[in-house]
Amino acid sequence: GPSIGESAIKPEVVAVGTDLYLATQRYDPNGELYDRAGYAVAQGTSFAAPAVAGIAALAKRRNPGFNAAQMKSAVVNTANDEVYDFDADGRPFKARVTAVGAGKVDAARAVRSNVTVEPATLSFGVVRDTLPARLLALRNHGSGSLTLRLTVAARDPDRNARVVLSNESVTLAPGQSTQITARLEGTRPQPGSYEGVVRVEGGAVPLRIPFLYLVGDGAPFSILPLRGFDYVRDQNGALTMTFKVLDRYGVPVADVPIRFRATVGDGVIDTATPATDQLGIGEAKGFAGEQLGDSEFLAEAGGLTVEFVGRVRQKPSIKTNGVVNAASGQVGEGLAPGSYASIYGRALSEALLAVRTPYLPLSLAGVSVSFDLPSKRLSVPGRLHFVSEDQINVQIPWEFQGQSSVLLKVSIDDSSSAVYTVPLLDYSPAAFEFTDVSGRRLAAALDENYRLITAENAVARGRVVQIFCNGLGPVENQPASGELTPAEPLSQARVQPTVTIAGREARVSFAGLAPGNVGLYQINAIVDVDTPVGIQPVVITVNGVASKAAMLPIK
Repeated sequence: GPSIGESAIKPEVVAVGTDLYLATQRYDPNGELYDRAGYAVAQGTSFAAPAVAGIAALAKRRNPGFNAAQMKSAVVNTANDEVYDFDADGRPFKARVTAVGAGKVDAARAVRSNVTVEPATLSFGVVRDTLPARLLALRNHGSGSLTLRLTVAARDPDRNARVVLSNESVTLAPGQSTQITARLEGTRPQPGSYEGVVRVEGGAVPLRIPFLYLVGDGAPFSILPLRGFDYVRDQNGALTMTFKVLDRYGVPVADVPIRFRATVGDGVIDTATPATDQLGIGEAKGFAGEQLGDSEFLAEAGGLTVEFVGRVRQKPSIKTNGVVNAASGQVGEGLAPGSYASIYGRALSEALLAVRTPYLPLSLAGVSVSFDLPSKRLSVPGRLHFVSEDQINVQIPWEFQGQSSVLLKVSIDDSSSAVYTVPLLDYSPAAFEFTDVSGRRLAAALDENYRLITAENAVARGRVVQIFCNGLGPVENQPASGELTPAEPLSQARVQPTVTIAGREARVSFAGLAPGNVGLYQINAIVDVDTPVGIQPVVITVNGVASKAAMLPIK
């Protein structure tokens, strides 16, 4: 603090944000705060907010009739002020109101509080010609009458003015409230930052109401970035940068001439305010430029400078015909919902990452893929298996079965590719393949003993081969998009495929989703005894759609 606009006390209360031992998620290793034990040690000031919310919930349970302002008072006015800061030489001192507000939350006191104050903090703002006054409303929430004693304790000496209360003692019946006036009395203070507390005693716990008033000297002392720092933008992405100039007491300094310029990269400033406004704020709008990598702008005002440091990245883009069947690498007449597609392009991800969970997540390395069909009011996120700079593997959501096309886009945070139209067909069969040690592409298949079929371990004629494939279409007992296929009951294909090896039909004993996998089909077939030996082509046909031939070693 002080806050922008009113120069009021901010923060109003603080909570612990370091060395926290807390319950955490054990569902998604891809996500943040994952721990198999369900508990983790974490750091970060963001944790202070839920800590305060939890304390407010405890106080609300004890006092269900409290409104929002009263809940705020229960949390803020019972805070512990034994919080210390450090000066430039590393020496501790009691933290100021502009750093911690009323202090550190105290759950036990918040729950026990039976007196509330509105507002919870006493902000007089910037003092100019007229000395300000504020109203405070006190309410007794207890079951008996209370006599409350109020005293003012100033932290900073002020020879010209002081905070005075209209009443130093009030008696309140149960449920009764009253108002008192807190005013600044005397003459305009010398430039400075003045703080202290109003103590309220007589309730179940003592209350502390922090107060603050400021008088500026008009001399620029510090410059703070407000918006546009640590930016990440696409090439030529728009950028807004704002900063605030303050004097040594935290009062905004207006009418300070400013200058913006690019110092790293080829960014440009489009428009900029010539001087700070009444809130001490200067602003510029510009573009990040074409040059990839580090980028920086510099703002100068009143002999002070502030850097706006960021990074320019390439916008994700999908190649023409870049969305294909992940097994065959082809589009064919369309891609099948529930099956895997590979997306090829540029700048699709800033990291290389494969899924580490039995299910498929909605996001990997900050990358997400959306599937939309506005005419059907249908929008479903894709489930990701793999992301890299030039390739993404994603499961097309089952929800688009029966549709002829869908709109797809790749997003990294708030940067998205152009929309790409993907043709759909309920059946787009293809065998997955791998490259063997000699560089040949072979069908991904296992023998009866679950060993990989290679030239050295060919499948025997008359024996069962398990072929793993894509795009066999609708199934019974269909799992949700991205989720594991159950083993009981089996998810069998609604339309039985035919399999030919070297032109001879292999009898299919099972076709459907492979149990314990996501979106992966499996065909169990018996190799015809008259099939020629050697590396032979395998073709899968379902509902009249034939796959690209994949090679399978036969003996």
